[in-house]
Amino acid sequence: MTICAKSAPKCPVVNVGAEEAVLIGDLAERVGNTFGVKANVPQLTSQAIDRYVPAITKALEMGCKQPFSLNEAINKTIHAINIYNPDNEYRPPQSD
Repeated sequence: MTICAKSAPKCPVVNVGAEEAVLIGDLAERVGNTFGVKANVPQLTSQAIDRYVPAITKALEMGCKQPFSLNEAINKTIHAINIYNPDNEYRPPQSD
């Protein structure tokens, strides 16, 4: 909401997230560890890694904060999923 309230046509793009670089394989392992399962992450066969880490300077200047670490965000997301889907069954997205 902060970004919506403070953005303007002269500054329409604001990156959100964190300035922490995380490989997708590492993220999969973190989520797997949280669930107590082993993530099946293939090993990289190349040393060339394409990385993108968003610069969140504009969001910080607008007063946004990163209130949680990545691990806390994973735990909070899993907790929210469990509240709304306590059976842990796959539920396809609802269409409007």
